[in-house]
Amino acid sequence: MNQRKTKTRKSRQPKHVPSLAEDLGALLSVVEGELRGLILLTLLTGHSPRQTVRLKWKDVVPLVEQLSFYFSTANQSRQPNALLFPGLAKLPPHLLGASTKILSNRSQSLTALRQLFTQTFSEAEGVTKPE
Repeated sequence: MNQRKTKTRKSRQPKHVPSLAEDLGALLSVVEGELRGLILLTLLTGHSPRQTVRLKWKDVVPLVEQLSFYFSTANQSRQPNALLFPGLAKLPPHLLGASTKILSNRSQSLTALRQLFTQTFSEAEGVTKPE
């Protein structure tokens, strides 16, 4: 009789996929100054890093002031998982102009940030980009 050893697959534990909050928290814990501001504003606006670095104070301050006022006066839950706009979230998506354009911009912004950081850190460490 031919006795073959059978290979058994190790059960693969699903890997923990960090959330945006975890990734952002980890990134912000190691950056400061202008780079920190660039990351936050790029994520907030959906602009590319190239567009974000060209913004002027007059472009940003009113937005920050209005958001600060809104969130400080909004009578809403402060629970971490609570929706920011619970009333509007109940509306049918077509009334809110359901579109993937915003998600696409956010994704493009994150991709552009990733490329910017990779290039910047590689240059800082003297690593050249493989061709």
